[in-house]
Order: sequence, then C-alpha cells, then structure tokens
Amino acid sequence: MTALLFDFATHADYRDAVKREFQGIKALFGEYKAALEKVYGVPKVAEPK
Repeated sequence: MTALLFDFATHADYRDAVKREFQGIKALFGEYKAALEKVYGVPKVAEPK
C-alpha cells in the first residue's frame, strides 16, 4: 500500500490515470444503481398495528 501511495504522490501520470478510471466508474454508477432498483424494488410494508 505504501508503494501505491508513493507512486500516486510522486507520478502525475499515475494520478491522471487513477482520476480517469474513477470518473469512468463514477459515470457508470448511475446505470448500475438503476439496474439494481429495477430488479430489487422497495417492498411495501404495512404499518404495524
């Protein structure tokens, strides 16, 4: 882990690659969440009596 942090801190090209990958994953998260909501709907639970 230390080696990864060192590379991230000292190599601008590595930081750019990590940022691009994160932005790609972030862009797809909405689609992923919508697909989950489609399959796993929120159940309707009656109020307890």
